[in-house]
Amino acid sequence: MNVVLIRHGQSVWNAEGRLQGQADVELSELGQRQVAELSRHIGPQPRLICSPLQRARQTAEALLAKPGVVHLDERLAEQDLGEWTGRRLVDLDPAEVSAWRRGEFIPQGAETIGSLQRRAVAAIEAHLGKGPLVAICHGGVIRAAVAGWCGIPRTALAPVAPASVTVIDTERRWIRSYGWQVDVSLAVETPVSHVV
Repeated sequence: MNVVLIRHGQSVWNAEGRLQGQADVELSELGQRQVAELSRHIGPQPRLICSPLQRARQTAEALLAKPGVVHLDERLAEQDLGEWTGRRLVDLDPAEVSAWRRGEFIPQGAETIGSLQRRAVAAIEAHLGKGPLVAICHGGVIRAAVAGWCGIPRTALAPVAPASVTVIDTERRWIRSYGWQVDVSLAVETPVSHVV
């Protein structure tokens, strides 16, 4: 069985270079366009599980075949970043940021990578066997879930872009696709027959 993990579209804070963690931030205009374009490529989904955060819920609503079939799961919320929440990466100590990315540093009051990984994997396990599994969540959750499920060091996985798609084969415990994304700049508003 495949599990499809979709990162929400760009948020207002993503556009500003701010760390969000569990702050409830909405999609930016670009994020809304990314999600609309993604929905054209993957088609409407009959059932989704989703982080309760607004940016993920907005993404889920755009991908649903019909309203109201989103199952919220708190375990899919992004990593709590403690005192770094709302801060811009460029304003933080570069050595601490590098150590954080390697999993060697946790900001004051932040959730550990181990905790994030355990709850991300638990969320997937809880929903397996209930039909096709498509989860709308966050970059940190996707990396943690893939690392935990496939046994890959988290540091070996690059961050995934907004509105990207990752597919895990749960039986073989390997990655089918990691961070695939639609290029919104290639989206054409005019009919294809009019494009030279």
